[in-house]
Amino acid sequence: MYKLKKKGGYDKMPYINKTLTDDEKVEQFLKYHWFFIVYPIFLSVIGVCLLFSHLVYFVEGDSALYLSYFFFAYSLWKFIGRIIERWTTEQALTNKRVFRKVGLIRRDTDELVYSKIETVAVKQSILGRIFNFGEVEFTGTGGMYIRFVFVENPTEVKRKYNH
Repeated sequence: MYKLKKKGGYDKMPYINKTLTDDEKVEQFLKYHWFFIVYPIFLSVIGVCLLFSHLVYFVEGDSALYLSYFFFAYSLWKFIGRIIERWTTEQALTNKRVFRKVGLIRRDTDELVYSKIETVAVKQSILGRIFNFGEVEFTGTGGMYIRFVFVENPTEVKRKYNH
């Protein structure tokens, strides 16, 4: 089982482990692919370059300097947001259901029991095919769906579900 050791001597388990039934076990945790943070890193690099260039060539009253400050702050905000989202999201397949929990302070959970799942769709972009990540969408009866995004090796996840 997946357990994190916390200071003070007690174990803090992921939320999914707290919701398992007696005869249920986690078969696969689905963490975000590393490509998930490439976009905010790219924005941050552009923001740093803009900020640096405007600080080096600063002209009194240059409004572009404030725009570069704003762009840098925005890119940093996106980067921190993605790190927090990656850290607080749990996506898992158990032997009975598909489960997803999102949130740091507020918690949103979705789960679908295997018997209620109608279709499993895998979606990959060109970059997703190159770097082996994509989306896996489980659609259940009644139109409910759970979408796992930036999943590493999405076809393997679908295969694991169909076992």
